[in-house]
Amino acid sequence: MRSFEFLSEKKVGDAPADPAQLTTVKQAIVNKIDQVTDIDELHQIYSYVRKIDIGGGVDTILQKDEDLRQVHNIVSRAIIDAKAPYEEKEGFAVELATKGIIDIKKLLSPGVWQNLESLVVTNYPNVYKQVAPDLIAIQGLFKTGKTKTQKGPGEMFLAICSPKIMLSKDAGDLVIAGRLIEVKGNGGRIKGVRGYGNSTSTLSALKTAAASLPGKLGLKKPITAPTTVNVGKTSDFWNNFGPALIGAGAKPASVVKFIRTSLSGVLNSIYLDATPAELNQLVTPAVNNQGSVIFDSFYAALKKYAFDYYKTHDEFKGILFINTGSGNIIYIEKSDQFAQTMIIQKLGLDGGAQNGMQVKVP
Repeated sequence: MRSFEFLSEKKVGDAPADPAQLTTVKQAIVNKIDQVTDIDELHQIYSYVRKIDIGGGVDTILQKDEDLRQVHNIVSRAIIDAKAPYEEKEGFAVELATKGIIDIKKLLSPGVWQNLESLVVTNYPNVYKQVAPDLIAIQGLFKTGKTKTQKGPGEMFLAICSPKIMLSKDAGDLVIAGRLIEVKGNGGRIKGVRGYGNSTSTLSALKTAAASLPGKLGLKKPITAPTTVNVGKTSDFWNNFGPALIGAGAKPASVVKFIRTSLSGVLNSIYLDATPAELNQLVTPAVNNQGSVIFDSFYAALKKYAFDYYKTHDEFKGILFINTGSGNIIYIEKSDQFAQTMIIQKLGLDGGAQNGMQVKVP
């Protein structure tokens, strides 16, 4: 076992080493130093000799938040293990917590796609490049306020990298320069915990109503209702059931009313606080005179509504969308920006606990 591997067994944050023991350790390194020919290894050994100093320093400057203290060992270990002169590592640690390495103004530029790396401003790029993979991978349950909540890798990375970015202890994910910001990854849902319901029972009732509807309309020929009523561009129910009813002799006005009422009911089962006027504004233009849903226009309108509804109920300033794999990041503050820039993976009106509009962050 090489000397620096032996020394690394002692975790950062342990009680200070006994002076006599530290002297013995240093002497062991001195005895080995002549065997070292790799300058990177020499830097690493030097850091281990002084790791109590660098560990204590990182521990102090990262104590801006209880949540960050929980990841102190990961952060300090990453800095210690970087192959760089001690002075650079110490400088990076101080830079990390004093002024930070994230350009906050650039980060919060609304509606602009950027790359995470372009937001990093550091005087120690060599150290940053080595520690970044460890920092961006940090995620899990962390105590925020009185409860533990799940924090994703993007949230923790940003919180670690700037003293102006804190993990929120209430609603939202981050507090950036005093502003409450939600953070969403690829596949994230535009849905909070207040004001939302489930469409399962509504869709079930709709399926039953649709099955009995042909018999009530006095059709010239029999029509069988679709067996599924899930809402989406490929749905047989929302695309073809209305035109089939009209083609079989049903009055168009009755069919259009049924489809509009049905779609309005599904929306209201998800967005519990939606007003009749809001539902009418979403549904009326979305259903044509043949009883089919015009999904392209419906998607655009619902994107704006879903964003505003979420923002109103959770009272955040904006949403930061991050894909930590690709590094792509965008900050959205208004529903128009959301509708214009974000791709929807799933409309989110189907039944089940996981409903809610899903977005794609490429």
